[in-house]
Amino acid sequence: MTIKILEVWNRLTSNFWLPEKVPLSNDIPAWQTLSAAEQQLTIRVFTGLTLLDTIQNTVGAPALMADALTPHEEAVLSNISFMEAVHARSYSSIFSTLCHSKEVDAAFAWSESCDPLQRKAQLMLGYYQADEPLKKKIASVFLESFLFYSGFWLPMYFSSRGKADQHCGSDPPDHSR
Repeated sequence: MTIKILEVWNRLTSNFWLPEKVPLSNDIPAWQTLSAAEQQLTIRVFTGLTLLDTIQNTVGAPALMADALTPHEEAVLSNISFMEAVHARSYSSIFSTLCHSKEVDAAFAWSESCDPLQRKAQLMLGYYQADEPLKKKIASVFLESFLFYSGFWLPMYFSSRGKADQHCGSDPPDHSR
């Protein structure tokens, strides 16, 4: 692997975690200190992050893999695709640990009807499904940086005020690639 690709690979694999290995139930007391509105907002943020991770896993990374120039680049993108699936699964674990099914169902129904969120998703899908490799890469950088990082603002805000300690905050290093 080239040095840069190897650095990316090492960073990705060192930041890897499985939701089943993290004691999410430790977050229940902090979660219960949030108001109903704060909980709903957090659930909606995580629903949006789930949508973005799912797009990256099922469409984005595979579209980028199709344009890979080397087997090493393809391996890194394959790793990214897998990790996006794990990240989406981690939000499901957070939901099932902290929320009732009806709250999760309501959040996903909201995400399907939220025009700004759906507009983001459609914009990303449009770039990934087009036949312009450079635009796919640029779209991926925007999704992984601006669109995704903005979703971490709320959990980090709560954490900085001692309100919550969701393990989601450990995810951003993976998105700095």
